[in-house]
Amino acid sequence: KFIVDRFKPGQNGKMYRTGDLGKILANGELAILGRIDHQVKLRGHRIELGEIESSLAQLEDIKDAVVLLREDDPEHPRLTAYLVLNGNKPVGNRGVARNSLEVPRGKLKAWRNALQDRLPDYMIPADFVIMEQFPINNNGKIDRKALPPPNSEGVNANPAVHLAETPEEILVARIWGEALGIKQVDITDNFFEIGGHSMIAVQVMSRLEKESNIKLPISVLFKYPTVQELALFLSSEEKKQSWNSLVPIKPHGSKTPLYIVHGGGLNVMPFYSIAKHLDPDQPLYGIQAYGLNGVDKPFTTVEGIAGQYVEEILAQNPNGPYALAGYSFGGLIAFEMAKQLKRMGKEIKALVMFDTYAIKSYHRDPLWLRVAHLVRTEIGKRIFDLEMLIKNPKLLKRVKKISFQKKIGKIKKQLKVEQEQEDSEIIRIIKNIKKVHKAAGENYVLTPYDGEIHLFRAKIRTSYLKDFKYFGWKPYVKKVHITEMEGEHTTMFEPPNEKNFVKILQEILDNA
Repeated sequence: KFIVDRFKPGQNGKMYRTGDLGKILANGELAILGRIDHQVKLRGHRIELGEIESSLAQLEDIKDAVVLLREDDPEHPRLTAYLVLNGNKPVGNRGVARNSLEVPRGKLKAWRNALQDRLPDYMIPADFVIMEQFPINNNGKIDRKALPPPNSEGVNANPAVHLAETPEEILVARIWGEALGIKQVDITDNFFEIGGHSMIAVQVMSRLEKESNIKLPISVLFKYPTVQELALFLSSEEKKQSWNSLVPIKPHGSKTPLYIVHGGGLNVMPFYSIAKHLDPDQPLYGIQAYGLNGVDKPFTTVEGIAGQYVEEILAQNPNGPYALAGYSFGGLIAFEMAKQLKRMGKEIKALVMFDTYAIKSYHRDPLWLRVAHLVRTEIGKRIFDLEMLIKNPKLLKRVKKISFQKKIGKIKKQLKVEQEQEDSEIIRIIKNIKKVHKAAGENYVLTPYDGEIHLFRAKIRTSYLKDFKYFGWKPYVKKVHITEMEGEHTTMFEPPNEKNFVKILQEILDNA
């Protein structure tokens, strides 16, 4: 993306620069994306509202579009699209039209689907408001501040709402509505299409567990993403069955299936975003942390964790071959899984690490060696911070701010300055598993693997690493194939980075 040097004649006859944002498309055409002065930040992503408006204006039936980040509920900011449709007759000279147009839900779904082909998921508006015309200020420009909030009187982009009827539907719809800031949730609405994301998903499942006394993994939301489907699941006998760590994300296809092990977040939510870009014939399974159901106790060693996941894979696919991958801490588990499967005589087509560092444990070493390691690490951190200060001071400021906030939060809890809110059971389960996994990783002793690995390495580093090139893997494998990806550790396969990420991943799988 870049600023387009596009000029227009002003009222005095002189030319002025528009300051529009533009990008060159794959076919070589230049796309004008609108003004650059409407940039917002949503859940860590910087978003150009003009790019969304430009994409909306290209859709069928839409004459003009304005997009805002509404913060009527500060805890749940939402992108809202205001649309004027083709064929609308203006009402009055300025101000908001009194009567909005009713648009069938099927049309809204078609617009969302079309936007998903053009924009990353986090740029898809959560609300659509259909208007007869936009309010105009004294300068003849659109008065963005006068645009009404969604669901206000006279503005309705979601007519004919299918209301919840059964006790389970009422419960789910109420929890979703409160979490998403929506007054009426249609039972056919997809959770992720109406503003849901991973952080809200944890909150929703925590509330659902507390009010229904039913423990469910977050992955259930992907399998049953509507109120109607989730409510039926809650009322069925299926919920009482023990659930597996193995989650079928894209189970169909004739190619070697890929199994991706969870990262520190313990769930498989990040892997759904890459599934839609894989080859149609490429099966994909995610592996969520064992013990998330609150019944099974998590294994305390990497070998034990890997053994459980291998057992579930063999039950689903006893003969192989297999392609394994792991994100962050999950890479260590995938590494151990590959070793265990090879000892069983199974074929490993590919072993892929997504930004995983080969942690060498020092706790068994003599005291002098542990002290030397600690000193070397602290010196390395200071040098790394200095380099970041020179190259990217804004990034350093953000990283240090987050670190400082975490430390202050811990101090407040210890001093009991703020009343600590009681965690829901699912949050307590997650915290416990993270603690167990951290200890397991620190105690894991790396030994050589008879094979190669593909290392996807995030381009933007936010923390010090002793080995920035091979991430410590070179002594333990025959060869390390390195692929550097755009983004940071937490965003490397999020939009818009995920398309190129998946393209390279698919090539590795196909050539293995």
